[in-house]
Amino acid sequence: MIFSSLSKKENKAPGELWALIDIQSGLVRGSIVLLSPKGIQSRVIYTIQHALPHKSEMNSGYITKTMLHGVAEVAALLARDGMQRVRGLDLGRDFRPELCGIHYILSSPWVMSQTKRVKVSYGKPTAISRSSVAAIIDKAREELEAGMKDFDATLIEQKIFEVKLNGYSVTEYEGKTANDLDVSCALSISSKKMLQRISNEVQRYLHAKQEHHHSALLLEYAGLRAILHQHNEYMVIHAHSELTDVVVVKNNMCVFISSFPFGIATIIRKMAKTLRQSMPAADSLLTLFDGGKLSDEERARISPIINEIGKGWVHDLFATLAHAGETMVIPRNIILSAHSHFSFFAIELNSPPSAPEYKPNIAALELPMIADFITYDPGQERSLRIGIYTTALASLE
Repeated sequence: MIFSSLSKKENKAPGELWALIDIQSGLVRGSIVLLSPKGIQSRVIYTIQHALPHKSEMNSGYITKTMLHGVAEVAALLARDGMQRVRGLDLGRDFRPELCGIHYILSSPWVMSQTKRVKVSYGKPTAISRSSVAAIIDKAREELEAGMKDFDATLIEQKIFEVKLNGYSVTEYEGKTANDLDVSCALSISSKKMLQRISNEVQRYLHAKQEHHHSALLLEYAGLRAILHQHNEYMVIHAHSELTDVVVVKNNMCVFISSFPFGIATIIRKMAKTLRQSMPAADSLLTLFDGGKLSDEERARISPIINEIGKGWVHDLFATLAHAGETMVIPRNIILSAHSHFSFFAIELNSPPSAPEYKPNIAALELPMIADFITYDPGQERSLRIGIYTTALASLE
């Protein structure tokens, strides 16, 4: 796989110090990590998380305001407590406790990622160059941006997954001749204005020399590709607050990425509205339901409501996957993650009414999966997502 969004500098032991700011639909998480040379465990030194408040009725203005406030809170704690922790560590005589920069990791709705597969037929043997591939990527980007004319879109990263010449996958293509050139890639775009607003909040506290932006979907795929190198076909589903992210991997290559607006907060909001309860009360009720701690009478009352909401989530999942093309077989191996109510999603995936023949093998993302790649300092949150993102960043070449 060819990564073109970031050229990784040669590391010098013990590594490079970076801040990671993970911006999701329901939380902002920040970490200070030591990215180590390939083959050496990277280190998560400090992590802080700020949950974003949710209401029964929300609009884009409120979501943006709470997100930016969360970014500022996290940046302030990274600068104060995180860097204080770094300065108290013995990282070698020649190590300077300064940040190389910041990696922003953006989930929907702050970023939009899309996979593209473009084929060009020249009609005769033609010399393939780097500019040949670049022209295809540029065309894909222009098409994506054309559909967002009213959005101040800017490309934040592009990744080339595969290049085929005359139908055959190649790792080296420059200087070769082919009648057909086939490129599989992914593009991520975001709002230029929003990225600047996020940077302004962070730069109040962290004066970064470099800033890089990533799609959480693509960075997660890159991390899992390194971690699950023995597996070549699976689907990753990450349910966060307001959205669910989906990545489909085949032949160890990302073939589809997408998000749909139905997450954990969506489920709680729908329950609260139906039951005429507050969102915290509905959240607690779902926790009791998941844990089998309700009376038979209460469970019988709640089950139809939860089942109906679950059907809605599964419907939206399969509708999203339908965009991958009718010929794509959905992988049965699923890696599922959710910061709460994991069993709700696992149960719904095991009995999708829209695809009764689909029988998945569901596995949870767990810390032992990344133990060979990451260490966490004592007393720090052992965030699995930060571990995956750090693994991806350390593996970039």
